[in-house]
Amino acid sequence: MFQSRNATFLLLALALWLHLPTGCGDADRSDDEDTDSDADTSGDTDTDSDTDGNSDTDTDTDSDTDTDTDTDTDTDTDIDTDTDIDIDTDIDTDTDSDTDTDTDPVDDPSVEGPHEYDSTTSDIASDAYKDGELFYPVDIDVPMPAVSLSAGFTNTHPQMAWMSRHLASHGFVVLAVTPNNNFSLNHDQWIDAHNGAIQKIKDENARPGSPIYEKVDEERLGMVGYSYGGGAITMIAEDNVHDVIAVATLCSYFADQEIGTDVEIPILYATGNKDLTAPSAKIKETYDRTPESTPKLFISYEGLGHQAIPYPGEAWPPKLNTHVVSFLKIYLADHEGYMTYIDGEAFLSQTQSGWFFETHSASL
Repeated sequence: MFQSRNATFLLLALALWLHLPTGCGDADRSDDEDTDSDADTSGDTDTDSDTDGNSDTDTDTDSDTDTDTDTDTDTDTDIDTDTDIDIDTDIDTDTDSDTDTDTDPVDDPSVEGPHEYDSTTSDIASDAYKDGELFYPVDIDVPMPAVSLSAGFTNTHPQMAWMSRHLASHGFVVLAVTPNNNFSLNHDQWIDAHNGAIQKIKDENARPGSPIYEKVDEERLGMVGYSYGGGAITMIAEDNVHDVIAVATLCSYFADQEIGTDVEIPILYATGNKDLTAPSAKIKETYDRTPESTPKLFISYEGLGHQAIPYPGEAWPPKLNTHVVSFLKIYLADHEGYMTYIDGEAFLSQTQSGWFFETHSASL
């Protein structure tokens, strides 16, 4: 900008200089005055205007726009989605059904059951009883419930074989025994026999070579007894020092003893209104003394007499087996499906059919 102004100033000064007079102008006359009549009047006007209008405008616009936009977008998105979902759902459904369960079919307890069975008198001797016979299912591989079984005064275990076989066909191990002195008037003979039979079942369950080796569930043991045998197992149940969890008594004989007060395990009292040896009313008193909190069932069959148990004929086994099997299935095998036969529609049908003289139950 400063240089441009200097140039302009020089131009103006030059122009001014050119227009200034260089001498005396037209008054440049010679002292020699020409008196010639010819007046030489020359009208040449020599105007030399040297105007140098050289305007040197040097506009050096150096627009060096160096836009260096280095957009180095280094988006290093390292998404390490390591979703290690270790769902270890270890559902150990170990349904080791030792016996029938609620979902199994209910077999008619009045007829022979679905299981094949066998029996033996070998290797079952004991000082606790005179003799016995072991009945057992042969087509069941899981541990089964087991019961001891006895007849009564003067009777022997073969007289109860009809019930022993029936129970085995419905999935029970049965050791039927005769007391050492089956003519005794002391219940201790039958108490010893039943306790000895339960111990023998355990021994055989632990003995390799036994037909019931590891086939018995020792948490599911019970007793079945007739007459003196029924009275004896009621006493065993009452003392609460035993290994059994349910008992079934048939025409139990107690003599003059008032028992039943301390029975805490499920108990079936089965009798008949024609029993003169162990009157139904006497057994009902025992039932009444048994706590209401104890699962208990009293059945007095219409027309049943005392000797119908060891000599049942054809009429009584279906009725007696129905309730003994059902009661044991419920309380030894946890099979509630059999409840219908002792406290349900089937039981109501039996009542309407005239099976019973009297029935009572509590806490079933």
